Amino acid sequence: AMLEGEALESLGRYREAIDRFQRVVEAGSPLAPRAKVEMAGCFESLGREEEALRLYLEALSEHPDPRIVQLKIERLQKRMRRGE
Repeated sequence: AMLEGEALESLGRYREAIDRFQRVVEAGSPLAPRAKVEMAGCFESLGREEEALRLYLEALSEHPDPRIVQLKIERLQKRMRRGE
């Protein structure tokens, strides 16, 4: 499901990708933190910033590289403040 989600995301099929990433999260997979970050990116692409931010924050403490997640959070928050 993770690979399917990544492939769908790369094709711009964000809603379908979100569904696949959600399956990874619901299954309790060790990949769940990464799936949340990917899902957040899809929400960003769809203009759903609040949902994206919520997922980034959820993933922050459990992601294998929290620095990456923190950078994504900071970038999104800046964009949200500017109203983009």
